[in-house]
Amino acid sequence: MIIDFTVSNFRSLKSEQILSMHVEHPKNHLESHVAYPTGSKIGVLRSA
Repeated sequence: MIIDFTVSNFRSLKSEQILSMHVEHPKNHLESHVAYPTGSKIGVLRSA
């Protein structure tokens, strides 16, 4: 499962860009959109 994806200097992306699936505030998202991997207390988004 990819939680963070970082890309820089690729095609039109000059500076570093980060796509993070980590959920800091689970109450801001629908419960069905947040997954908790087995044995983890860290929430991640199911899709982007």
